[in-house]
Amino acid sequence: MNISLMRIDSRLIHGQVMTSWAKTVKCEAIFAISDEVANDDIRRELLLQIVPEHLKGYVITVDKTIKV
Repeated sequence: MNISLMRIDSRLIHGQVMTSWAKTVKCEAIFAISDEVANDDIRRELLLQIVPEHLKGYVITVDKTIKV
C-alpha cells in the first residue's frame, strides 16, 4: 500500500475534511494514529463508524505505526 497523503490533525478522522481529502487523493484506507483512542474500544469503534463504506479504516498506536 502506497502512502498518498499524510496529515496531522488532532480531530483524527473529521468527517468533512476526511471525505474531501479521500476524494482528492483517491485513497483506499484511512489510518488514525492515537495511543489513547486505539486503547479505548468505544472511542475506536465510534471513530471507525464515520469512515465511508468504500474505504478501510484503522485506528492504531504510535508504536505500531513506527513498526509498519
